[in-house]
Amino acid sequence: MCNHPNCKLPAFIGCPDDDVELVALLEKVVALNAEAAVAKQASARIWPEIERLAKGDPLWRSSKLQRHKAASDYARSSGWDALVEIENDKLEEADDIVKRMWEIPARSALGRQAKLRALYEHCVDAHPEWSDPIGQGGGDWGVDMARRLLAEFATTRFGDFHH
Repeated sequence: MCNHPNCKLPAFIGCPDDDVELVALLEKVVALNAEAAVAKQASARIWPEIERLAKGDPLWRSSKLQRHKAASDYARSSGWDALVEIENDKLEEADDIVKRMWEIPARSALGRQAKLRALYEHCVDAHPEWSDPIGQGGGDWGVDMARRLLAEFATTRFGDFHH
């Protein structure tokens, strides 16, 4: 049995109390990813206007340099530059935390799930080739099966592993 008071789990499963640091780090990763997603959504609403200014209007007869300046000025004044910087900063901070998580051994099912969920939410979900709905991954059976397994293991409620 586990050495923690009131814990009835067999020692080979591991006690969730051993992995509170991993769970806390995962919570930070999830929060940072959410903040990055908010910034990304806001910047995506601004992007079409920047793109329109960069392409220009045939009636304007503006040079490429003038179009670039107009788009660049608008990106700065609209807050797009700042939003992209916020998104990148949050994702870099989350990257650092995920790297730290990998250095900490998981001692229980809860710790292993925290690491798996960090992998799924931060590393896998961030890649477009993994964002297609499951079963529509371009016909790559291996990618679909890996995603299904990650999704199943990573999205099991944490309480399912706690005593």
